[in-house]
Amino acid sequence: VKNSGGSQTILKVAADRIEATEKLRLSGDGICYEDLKIGSSLRAGANPAPTFAQITGLGNVYLYKFGAVFSDSLYATIQLPHNWKQGTDITPHLHWTTEDSNAGNIVWTLEYTWANHLGNFGTTTVLEVTSANGTAYRHNMTNFGTISGSGKTISSILMIRLSRNGAAAADTYASTAALLDFDIHYEVDSLGSDTITTKTN
Repeated sequence: VKNSGGSQTILKVAADRIEATEKLRLSGDGICYEDLKIGSSLRAGANPAPTFAQITGLGNVYLYKFGAVFSDSLYATIQLPHNWKQGTDITPHLHWTTEDSNAGNIVWTLEYTWANHLGNFGTTTVLEVTSANGTAYRHNMTNFGTISGSGKTISSILMIRLSRNGAAAADTYASTAALLDFDIHYEVDSLGSDTITTKTN
């Protein structure tokens, strides 16, 4: 596809990326990423749980505040979307802030199990990462690293527990940490799936 004068290529697609069904597949430099946003779906379960409370000094806004003593936890289920490139790794991360500039580290934990449709869920895997506080009301992002998506397909589901391990020796920040959002970066290779339930890469 060129501009109206024919002097500049706007879109160039390799022949093997347009299938007989006229579906478009991304590859190479065309690969892009999207956010699978889960923050609004997180729910409190059994205690200890974070407190949904007003953020001091910012007006009438409320967030989940994770305490500095217990393992406050939230829970969710996550379904992989149909535009995801099946089998590729995913990168979960959280966005958070604090109400003071006191020094100290926060230990964040992600526990998950992942299964395809008609597959079986296995024992959970636990990821833990330590983040340092430094500035009040700063928008921080903490990455849990990559999770292998090998063998996983669209509509597979993760069950997760997101928590602050305030009881850990490495968690030295004495105040609450507030969750802004939790989401997963994933690779996109199409507009959607080939059928309602299946997709070929």
